[in-house]
Amino acid sequence: MLLTTETTIRGIRIMSTQLRPVRSYSLMPKLLKIVGPALAPLVTGDVDLGKDIEVLFPVLLEALDRLDSEDTEELLGRILESTTVIRADAKGELTKYDLTNDHQINMAFAGDVPALLEGMWFVLKANYESFFGEDLLKTFAASQAEAEPVNPSS
Repeated sequence: MLLTTETTIRGIRIMSTQLRPVRSYSLMPKLLKIVGPALAPLVTGDVDLGKDIEVLFPVLLEALDRLDSEDTEELLGRILESTTVIRADAKGELTKYDLTNDHQINMAFAGDVPALLEGMWFVLKANYESFFGEDLLKTFAASQAEAEPVNPSS
């Protein structure tokens, strides 16, 4: 049974069901090659998103430097595909977004890129933290710190 985890980030309720095992496994090599080195500060605890979201932006830029915009959108969509967001609009009315396409992701996080970044990290942790364990992620991140940019289609 796939586990669903939930959190509230910047007033946005995020519920993520683990990706299907085959989907999660197929995404793992790309995630590790492309964003693994940039995520080292998050994995090692050097960056605490709850305290200092601004620190994530240089980390994200390093990861995005390894991708072109189309690959970034595709990877983002695949990471968030089993996630639902509930947020209030300006009038306080709640709207539910199933993040199965770009439009839904754009609507769910409109005007709040930091919430999108924190949400992505929440979903990645929900899907991969128990599989890898913190020590393996730290080891990988350290070994890949000097990696050259890779082609995400490889």
